Amino acid sequence: MSKRVLVVEDEADIQTAVRTLLENSDYEVTSAENGLVALELLEQGLQPDILLLDLMTPSMSGYSLLYELHRRGVSNTFSTIVMSGDVLTKQQIDLFGIKGFISKPFDIDELQAMIASV
Repeated sequence: MSKRVLVVEDEADIQTAVRTLLENSDYEVTSAENGLVALELLEQGLQPDILLLDLMTPSMSGYSLLYELHRRGVSNTFSTIVMSGDVLTKQQIDLFGIKGFISKPFDIDELQAMIASV
């Protein structure tokens, strides 16, 4: 059974590249262009194994999504990997249970290795 990944990324070219990479590695991928769409998908019953999250998205940022998932007590039901140009503090990483962080722009091989490790 393949792992399910929810990719939250507002840049279409990055979202497409990440989706293609993951699907070619036998992951089941669902995409959302912002945190609000991701939250709606989760509320509709999507149960990803991995949340691959950009922090800077319109409508609802990745930061807001992390906070909301933590508030609802569901942030520990999947592994979260953040991909961003922003920096997270150790407190944020610990609070939200983030399993990995990749700086943008990122190396595809590094991203693939991080996803495989979680």
